[in-house]
Amino acid sequence: MPKRKITFKLFCFSCLFLLASGLAAAQMRPDIGSALRYEAKPFWPVVRKSAFSADSLRLSVEQLCDSTFAGRLSGSREMVQVSAYIASRFRKAGLQAFGGTYFHNFELPSGGVGHNVAGCIPGRRNEWIVLEAWYDSLGCPDGLLYPGADANASALAMLFAIAGRLPAEPECGIILLACDAHHNDAAGAKAFIKQNRKLKINRVICLDIVGSSLEPLDKRRPRYLMALGGKPAARKLERCARLGRIEMYYDYYRSDSFTELFLHKTGEQKHFHNAGLPCTVFTSGITYNTNRPSDTPESLDYLAMRDRALVLLRYVLSLIG
Repeated sequence: MPKRKITFKLFCFSCLFLLASGLAAAQMRPDIGSALRYEAKPFWPVVRKSAFSADSLRLSVEQLCDSTFAGRLSGSREMVQVSAYIASRFRKAGLQAFGGTYFHNFELPSGGVGHNVAGCIPGRRNEWIVLEAWYDSLGCPDGLLYPGADANASALAMLFAIAGRLPAEPECGIILLACDAHHNDAAGAKAFIKQNRKLKINRVICLDIVGSSLEPLDKRRPRYLMALGGKPAARKLERCARLGRIEMYYDYYRSDSFTELFLHKTGEQKHFHNAGLPCTVFTSGITYNTNRPSDTPESLDYLAMRDRALVLLRYVLSLIG
């Protein structure tokens, strides 16, 4: 076994200590801070393209898809290890434990325990932006591993990259949320909303399958990103996309009905929408690998992922100030 893989497996088990220290506080209430007066000022972030590495994104995806995690099946013992790994990445990036703990557990509709993981950077005013991605996959049915690289390790890799490049004292606070139980009626997002009803959330940004370039809307423009619910911010998003030369779209494969279905009827976004929270979903779309064993790290376009992550970072920075 390669030395790097052995080291990674040992690291996963060492993360259990971090998890144990947080479980006791799993049902906490977040301290959202006191409201502060502020003077609005123009802000536009400058981010160098070199801030992201395709290799680092690939490594994050490979680690999340490692057989140690057995396909990241909600309710499995391996998900305890995955949540500890995510928390360690958030802590390393400088994120504070949200409400005193990175771990926000909840009861799964099918039984067992789900594991949301949340880190944050409080802002100078009593408001929040939530940057969310689900991280469970389909496990190993019949002994066959479903790695879930594009769906949705790609989004977690982007969360890790963005986390390390956020300002220490933004105007608006930001929560980076990794949700469990996407494949169980997106129960993790529903639990987060229930646990944080009093939180003042300005916008939720959902990352949902963002790593492939296999199914572009226009084959002449393979660098693309769909921002569903993003039409009101199209001008800002176009500016964010300019540096990475990403082609932006605001519907799901040019279909109004599919856009409505994807944005309001499926996934984590349906729960945020039902709670009255403004929500934008970023995706590169499903492919023939989605929810199949062929959804492996080798199938992703890491250069496109790097440039998409750059777009997302610029957009997030423009929101939090």
